[in-house]
Order: sequence, then structure tokens, then C-alpha cells
Amino acid sequence: MPTMRWKPAKAFLVDDRNALVHEFTLDPTCAVPFPEAVAAGALHANGAAVRVSRFFAQTVRAGGMALVVLSNGPAEPETVELSRQILLGTLSRLGDWARDRLELARAEELRLESERRRIASWSANVQARERGVAGLQEATAVTHERIAADAAALASRAQAHSANETALKDREAIVGRREAAVGSREAEADTRIVQDRAAFDAVVAKEKSEFAAWRDAEKAAIESAREEIETKSRTTEARDEGTRDREVHAELVERALSEREARLSAAESNVLEREREIAGREAESESFFQELSVKVAQNAKWEKSLRATAADIERRAKELGVDVDVPKRESEPARGKRASAKT
Repeated sequence: MPTMRWKPAKAFLVDDRNALVHEFTLDPTCAVPFPEAVAAGALHANGAAVRVSRFFAQTVRAGGMALVVLSNGPAEPETVELSRQILLGTLSRLGDWARDRLELARAEELRLESERRRIASWSANVQARERGVAGLQEATAVTHERIAADAAALASRAQAHSANETALKDREAIVGRREAAVGSREAEADTRIVQDRAAFDAVVAKEKSEFAAWRDAEKAAIESAREEIETKSRTTEARDEGTRDREVHAELVERALSEREARLSAAESNVLEREREIAGREAESESFFQELSVKVAQNAKWEKSLRATAADIERRAKELGVDVDVPKRESEPARGKRASAKT
């Protein structure tokens, strides 16, 4: 692969503060700006070159100045030395007037920077004042609105106060009329009270006389009733003697009835006891008969099995030609007769 030859495309002349002084374009196709070269580290490429896009960047320094060279190929030692010589030649051709202009430019930059800071401070003060004025305007507007609201409230209160005064006067007139009406009613009430008191006294006197007459009549009636009661009590005492005899007879009868009831209760208890005994015996008999029926059923099964066995034995004996005497089952009537004969 052929080695790419070193061919400068662009150069940047930089002062001791790494500020761009002048830009030299040798190849129009190289569009790399100075900030991009700085970002790629071209200012620190004092030894080995660095890549900036498709170019190689190399920096040489002399006399406080620096020359950043962008080339198509990597720089060789002789090309680096050539760049340094070019930088020294450029510095020698600049002369004192260029340095003076550079100092003036730097002083102007400092002045402009100071002016910019002063303008920024002044702008900040103006903005702060504007904010203060805006706040004052807002506060003034709020104050005006509050004053207007207070004025409206005062007007409303004054109107309400006037209305209240009118209503109070009307009420005072009504109260005066009511006081006059109450005075006339009090006079009428006093007259009625006097009349009612006289009528009440008359009624009370009448009721007192009627009560005295009623009391005397009641006393006479009570005396008459007392005499009648005494007469009846004497008659009742005579009747009580016969009643006592009847009560004695009734007590004797009741005693006899109580004794009969006691005997009946004892008899009922005995009857209940006998009924319980009979019920127990019936339960035992029922259990016995149930057990007996179970045994009879079992005996019937056994007899059926025995008959089947005997029939089988007889059949086999006939097949073998043997005469076997198999006992026959007695009939139920015969068995019953024999059982009755034994008993």
C-alpha cells in the first residue's frame, strides 16, 4: 500500500492564549474549522499527529506562538521542522507593529469584555427595576381595587343604615300605636276584672250556702243509715249462729272427702304400678316370641337342608344299587300329637 505524502491543507496561527490569530487555507476542500481542530486535541499534538476528520493535525510552537497544520498525510520529522521554520519566518516578518496591534487588540478585547460585563450588570439592574415597578404597579392596582371595594361597601353600609333608620322610625310609630292600644285594653281589663270579681263573690256565696244545706242533709242521711246498719247487724248476729253450725258440718264433710281422695290416689298409684309391671311382662313376652320365631325359622332351614341331603343320599344310593334306609320326616299333625302325648 503506497504511503500518503504529507501535503498541508490548512494552518491556524495561534497566540500564547491559544486564541486564533489568522487562518491559512491551502486546500479549498479542507472545511475543518478551528473549534473542531481544538476539540480533536490538535493544540496538544506537539509530538504525534492526531486525526481531525480525514486530515492529520500537528502543532509546532515558537516564540510564544503556535502553528496548527492540517495535512493529508502524517508529518515527518523534517516536515515538523519545516513547519517550525515557517512559524519563525512568519513571526520575523510580522514585526513590532503586528505585536503592537496584537496588544491593542487584546486591550480592546479586555475593554469590550469589561463593557459587556457593565452592560450586563446595567441590564440586570434595569430588569430588577422593571420587576420592582411591575410589582408596584400591581400593588397599586390591588390598592385601587381594594379602595373601590371599600368605597362600594361604605356606600352599601350607608344605604343600609339609612334604610335601618327609616325602618326604626316606622317601628317606633308602630310601638306608639301599640302602647296606646295596650293602655285602652288595660283599662277595659281592669273594668272586667272588677265585674268578674263581683260575680265570682256572688257565685262563691251561693255555693257556700248550697254546700251547707247539702252537708246537713248528708249528716241526717248518715245517721239514718247508721241506725239501719245497727238493726241489720243485730239480725245478722242471730243468723251467724246457724252459719257456724253449717260451717262445722262442712268441715267434717271436707275431711271425709279428703280421706277418700287420699285412698283414691293410693289406689291409682297401685294401678299405675301394676300397669307398668304388665307392660314390662308384655315386653319380655314379645322379646321371647321374637326369639322363638327366629329359632323356628332356623329349625325350618335346617330341616329343609336335611331333607335335601337325605334326598341326595337316596338318589345316589339308587344309582349305586344300594338299599339305604333313610328315615322319613314325620308330618306336622303326627308330631303335634306326639308332643301333646309327651306333655
